[in-house]
Amino acid sequence: MRCPVCGADNPEGRKFCGDCGKETSSGNAKDGAVKGGRLSIGAFVILMIALVVMVLAWGWQEDIEGDIEEHRGTMSETWYANELVLLDNAGILWNSGVVLTVLAVVVIALTPVRK
Repeated sequence: MRCPVCGADNPEGRKFCGDCGKETSSGNAKDGAVKGGRLSIGAFVILMIALVVMVLAWGWQEDIEGDIEEHRGTMSETWYANELVLLDNAGILWNSGVVLTVLAVVVIALTPVRK
């Protein structure tokens, strides 16, 4: 079998070229593609979960803001304070979704493509 980098002849099944030391097309190349594929699928699942979290957080935030507007004059201070805490929690949930999304996109971008 020929080395894809330098063109030297190597015995079949050899992992690295005997002349240049680069990885040949046989050996561990298939294993790396499978691992990369699994990593990419996992990152895709995390991306989908993060997007669902972000949509839920956005809906929750809209609902809380609607409650505050609807009951602005009749709301007690305690109720208003609790609504603000819930609004902060929705913001934290949104930010967590953003971080997970960025992380998943980076992992997907860095994952080797299967051949």
